[in-house]
Amino acid sequence: MKNLFLLIVFGVIAINCTCQIVTIYQPNHGEPIEVLQVKQNKFIYLQDDVQLNYNQILNIVQNDSEATKYLKKAKNQIGAASVLGYCAGFCLGYGIVGLLFNPSEANLIIAGAGLGFLAIGLPLEIPFRKNVYKGVSIYNENLGGINEVADISLRFGFTNNGVGMVLNF
Repeated sequence: MKNLFLLIVFGVIAINCTCQIVTIYQPNHGEPIEVLQVKQNKFIYLQDDVQLNYNQILNIVQNDSEATKYLKKAKNQIGAASVLGYCAGFCLGYGIVGLLFNPSEANLIIAGAGLGFLAIGLPLEIPFRKNVYKGVSIYNENLGGINEVADISLRFGFTNNGVGMVLNF
């Protein structure tokens, strides 16, 4: 009875956490997607200062067949990596929980299989990132005029701290 009560309580908490109000971003199909490099092989994609996920990027570039080709290729690669990642998480979790609660009967073979799934799944994520980057780069190149230098103006005006020089770029 106690376990059933805990399951219901955690279920209600999980439903409340996932049912929060989310604002929906409407992408602009004619504007470029900004690419910020966070780490060596990790990028953040922005449009109008809003971070985009894969589905939003695919929605924006759907009219560009060459860019869409790279994004669909990336989707196939991340699908395999996700399946292996879920299997790795389950196997590692099962092995670690068994080790914590009953060390004499822990099934470390399943945990080892989880490490194997993880070792195979992580390298599959790298081509996903590269193909998304290629697709976004091709989309931005095909828009034309993206790589032009932005207008920069320096003028005297009001700032947050009073009157001073204002640099707009």
